[in-house]
Amino acid sequence: MKSLGILFEQQKILLVCLKKGLKGISLYNHRILSLKDLKPEERDDFIAGSVEAFIEETRVSRKNIFLGIPRDQAVFKYLDLPLAIEENLGNVLHYELDRYTPFATEDVYLDYQIIDRDRERETIKVLLVAVKRALLDHCLMTLERLNLRSRSAEITSTALFNLQAQGKVQKKISLEKMSLQKMKVWFQKKEVHEKGEEEKENEKDALIKKLLSVFSRTKADKKIPSLQGIKALSYIEEHCLELNIIQDDMLAYSKFFPLYPPKGIERVSFLKDRISSELDLAAMSLNGLRSEAIPLILTGTELDSGLVEELRLTGDLDPHLLNEGMIGVKGDLLSLLSPAIGIAIKGLKEVPLDINLIPVNIRPREIKYLKEMIAGILLLISSIAGGAYYYDALSKDEAYLDKLTRDVERLRVEVMAEEKMQQEAEAIKKKINVLEGIKKKDVSKIAILKELTAIIPLDVWLTDFSYREKEGKVELSGFAFSASNLISILEDSPLFEKVQFTSPIVKGGSVKEYFRLEAAVTHKGG
Repeated sequence: MKSLGILFEQQKILLVCLKKGLKGISLYNHRILSLKDLKPEERDDFIAGSVEAFIEETRVSRKNIFLGIPRDQAVFKYLDLPLAIEENLGNVLHYELDRYTPFATEDVYLDYQIIDRDRERETIKVLLVAVKRALLDHCLMTLERLNLRSRSAEITSTALFNLQAQGKVQKKISLEKMSLQKMKVWFQKKEVHEKGEEEKENEKDALIKKLLSVFSRTKADKKIPSLQGIKALSYIEEHCLELNIIQDDMLAYSKFFPLYPPKGIERVSFLKDRISSELDLAAMSLNGLRSEAIPLILTGTELDSGLVEELRLTGDLDPHLLNEGMIGVKGDLLSLLSPAIGIAIKGLKEVPLDINLIPVNIRPREIKYLKEMIAGILLLISSIAGGAYYYDALSKDEAYLDKLTRDVERLRVEVMAEEKMQQEAEAIKKKINVLEGIKKKDVSKIAILKELTAIIPLDVWLTDFSYREKEGKVELSGFAFSASNLISILEDSPLFEKVQFTSPIVKGGSVKEYFRLEAAVTHKGG
C-alpha cells in the first residue's frame, strides 16, 4: 500500500510517496519541484504536469493523497473552553471564530481536536487550526484538474509532530491491560518487606487497587502538565523558522517567524539568539520560566550536522537531528522531506494528532464494495433467470452499471461547481457587509494595528493584543529590553492616552522584560 504527501510551499513543492510493507513504512520515491524561475501563470500547469508524472511513475493510488500547508499560512491556537459545550463544539467554534482569530468564518477552513479534559475545573483544552479558504481552494483546484481529490489537508506543525511520534518506543509494562490475578502473581515476585503473610497480602491488594485507579484514568482526566519534560521541534528554512514545543507527548505550542540576520552578524549566532529568545517566550506562554537547556530537535532544508554542532557549542541549547524512527530515512534527505513524510504517513496508519482542514462536505466519500455488491445481486438474478442467458445478462448489467456510474460522477461535478459559485457569491456579499461595518466605526482595529506597527520599536516583541471596543481600551503584553519606555511612546501617539502598566514588569530568562499594559483609545488619530 502506498500514500502520497504533497506539501505546497511558496517557492517549491515536495512530493513524497511512502510504502507500507511487511517490514513497515519506507520511503518509496520523492521529488522536489522548484518554482523560483517560473512565472505565476506557468505554475499551475507545471505543478499539475509534475504531479501527474509522479503518480504515473510511482503508481500510487489516486484515492490516497494528502496535502500540506506551510505553518505561516495558518492560525494555530489553544483554547480553554467550558466542558458543557463539548457536544456542540464545532458550531461554537464556527460561530465565535472572530473572537479567536483575525478572520471571519466565511474566510477560512478550520479543524480542531480536544487535547485534554479537566474534570475538576470542568473545562476542555482544544487545539484550533484555521487556514484561509482561498489558499486551500487553490491547492484543491490544482488537484481537481487531474481528477484527484485529497483525503486530508494539514499544516507542517502537525505533520512534523506526527512524524517524530513514530520514533517513540513503548517499553513500559502495560499494567492497565493486566488482569487482577496476573498482577497478584507479578507482585508475588517482588520481595519488598519482611512481614507476616496476612500483612503482605493486604499490602499487595492495596497496591493493586491503587495502580488500577491510576492506570484506569483516561488522558482526558489528567491535569495540564508542568514545564518539566518538554522538548522543542524546529523546522529551519532559508529565510524562516518554525518552532514547536512538545510537552508530555502533546503539541503544546507552535510559532513561525522570519530569519533575516542583520549585516555583520553570523547566521549561526543570530539563529541561536532567536531560538533562545523564542524558547523564553514559549516558556512564559506555558506559565513557566526556562531554567535549563531544552532538548531541541532540528530538521529542515537549511540544516546539516555541522550546523547542529555549531549550535551546541554556542551556549544554552541542546540540539539534535530529527530521528526518523520507523520510516528508515536518514541524514540530509530526512531534513529535506520531513514535513512531507509526516503528511503522507496519515495514509498508512493512524496518527496522534489528526487535523483535517478540508470541510467534511467536500471530502471524498469512500463507498466501499458498492460495485461488488451490485454485481453480486445481478449475478443472483441472472442465476435464477436461467443458465442460458447468464453471461450475456451479467455483461449487459455491468456495462449499464458503468454507464450509470459515469453519469452520476459527471452530474456530481456539475452540482459541486454550481454550489461553489453560490458559496462564492454569498461570501462576497458578507465581505461587503463587513467592510461597510468597519467604515462606520470611529476607530477600526486596522487603524490601531497600523499605529502600533509604526510606533513600536524593533526591540519590542508583542505576544498579545486585545481591543475592548465597548470600553475603548487596548491591552498589550510582550517582551522589551526597556518596558518603561513604552509609556511615553504610546502617550505621544494621537491615538492613545492614559497608558499604564496593569501588572509588574517581570525579568525573563534573558535580558528582556515581560510587560502587560493598557491604553485608552482616542478618536484623534482615527
